[in-house]
Amino acid sequence: MEGAIARITKVSSETMQSMDSIFKEISAMNDSFKIIHQAVEEQSVGGDQILQGLKMIHHMTDQVQNETGAIHQESDMIHKEVESLKSISHEVKGQVQEMRLASSHIAGLMDKAKALVHNPTTEKH
Repeated sequence: MEGAIARITKVSSETMQSMDSIFKEISAMNDSFKIIHQAVEEQSVGGDQILQGLKMIHHMTDQVQNETGAIHQESDMIHKEVESLKSISHEVKGQVQEMRLASSHIAGLMDKAKALVHNPTTEKH
């Protein structure tokens, strides 16, 4: 009887640990989603800035073809925005990879929790 109670206590403890890990992973995924959302918003702003820069370049070229200095400045701005977008895209890619790892880890924890619930007398290592 004591052995059965000890096993039930152990399985309950392992289940609680698994659930704590799952909740931590879900929280980490939520944080990743927030970062990705922010990065997407930054990409949107960057895209708008690039379009504004292109419109300005077109307008300036039509009005004053000899003002290459101003055109050069706008090109620099576009170049900086493109570099910024590349950096943000790299960050988004990293966050997506982290989410994939967290999701995989959660799936493993869920499988372990299911196994503990379905086979409470089986000890898992």
